[in-house]
Amino acid sequence: MASVEQIFSTAAGAAQTLGGAAQGGLALLAQLVEEAIEPPPNTREEGPPPPELRQAPPKVIECDGSPPAPDLFESLVIPGPTAKRSDAAAALSEGEKVHVWSKSRGIWIEDGVVQEISKVDVQILGEPIYKGSVFVVFNEGSNSKWVRPTDIQRLLRRPGASPTAQAAATGSPAAGAGTPMAPGTGKDGTEEQAPDADAVAELQEELRQARGDLLALSKSNEGLLTQLKRERGSNTALQQKLDDQTRMLQKEQEFNAALVDGLRQQGTQTCSKASGRHETVACWEYLEQEPDAWRRYLPDAEKALEEARSDKLPELTISSSGFMIRYRINLSAMTQTNVETGRTRTIRRREILLHADAVLKMTTETQTLRGENQRLTVDLCRKSGEIQALEQNIRGLQENIEAKTDIIRSLKAKIRSLSGEIDELHASHERTEECLVEAQHTARKLEVRHAELQFEHALMKANMEKLQSALKQERQKLYTTVLSQLPPKPLDESTRGFCRSLDIDDPKHLVSWSSFNHRWPAIA
Repeated sequence: MASVEQIFSTAAGAAQTLGGAAQGGLALLAQLVEEAIEPPPNTREEGPPPPELRQAPPKVIECDGSPPAPDLFESLVIPGPTAKRSDAAAALSEGEKVHVWSKSRGIWIEDGVVQEISKVDVQILGEPIYKGSVFVVFNEGSNSKWVRPTDIQRLLRRPGASPTAQAAATGSPAAGAGTPMAPGTGKDGTEEQAPDADAVAELQEELRQARGDLLALSKSNEGLLTQLKRERGSNTALQQKLDDQTRMLQKEQEFNAALVDGLRQQGTQTCSKASGRHETVACWEYLEQEPDAWRRYLPDAEKALEEARSDKLPELTISSSGFMIRYRINLSAMTQTNVETGRTRTIRRREILLHADAVLKMTTETQTLRGENQRLTVDLCRKSGEIQALEQNIRGLQENIEAKTDIIRSLKAKIRSLSGEIDELHASHERTEECLVEAQHTARKLEVRHAELQFEHALMKANMEKLQSALKQERQKLYTTVLSQLPPKPLDESTRGFCRSLDIDDPKHLVSWSSFNHRWPAIA
């Protein structure tokens, strides 16, 4: 009797050990789920939130523990070129070198450069960027951050200036801001070059490609999040199985305690001299892979097999309580066949004593629970590896999104600079159009004046013709008078020589020559 009690105490200790292992597996599963739900820490260095954000409502968290995905395209807002800066950022300008205070290292970093000054309130990857915030790059370009207007005096300063002097100089205008420049010239007085249209088109194409890459990354991220939710649901099912196994172990411990008490009473009765017989029960077993390695069925399966044998059924189908595996039992051939794999085992039925039945039941339950616990541990390890792989993929996607965001930010800076040059070209074009309109107006005035001069020229030409006609008539009269006064005798040789020397083509002698020929044709 003492040996029986020792066997049962050993079995009860093994059951308690299995219960502790199941609870440890449950704790491991809870830790894995908690680590999968916990979002990665934000390593970006930022200043304290402004007062208006300290009372902001909390973010809405979905039922699976993951925060809502930010709208990536809200970061593509390009403010207008005419927006005014806040007073805190008015003293700084883009491209200016500043010293940046590092909260993590507790020192001033001297290689900071102002890359951008926000002119409107926007959101970048779900984070609000207020009007007047300054984007600085420091630590040899490896770090960058947005500085809010309320933190500019505390976190930024010009080279060679103390923090107090920097705070006093914050409200002063930027150097050279009041110096006027001629239109079309740069800060150094040289003529600015017009932006290349191909460069603008190339930047816009890169911006569209970056938006497409961000959209693809967001879709891939959504797919990974969906897969992660599915894995979390599978882990929930595993946790439910562990809970069921824990409850089974608790019931088994209660059963063992009651069984020990009953066996003590039964052993007392069977060991008495008055009783000459031993009570037996049916035991159903199946053969494992090793020879003579028989394992007993669970109590529910034994009960179903015994009832089928009593009803003289040729075969029946049973299911495993832990993993829902179906087996077809042939009572005629005494075989067990796995419905899914088709694998066949040999089964048997034998009669055993009542106390041996209790020990065998406890051993079978212990072995079954140990096997299921091992399978659950393997599944937990596999699910943990899958969750770690998914988290690694999500971190890689987040790094890609940050890289694409930096590219988009640089493209936005280039587009802003080109937009300023394009605005200057538009202003120059408007001035050119005004000059062209003025030149056209002057041309119309010149055309009117030219028409007036042409009309005056025609009048003067008509008057000239009239004067020439009158002069010709007067000359004819004069020649007639002169010729009438000549002597009516033939001229000598000298006179004829003189007359022959006259040029008849000369208009002033043409009339005289014709009159001479008319009076003295023989001499001519």
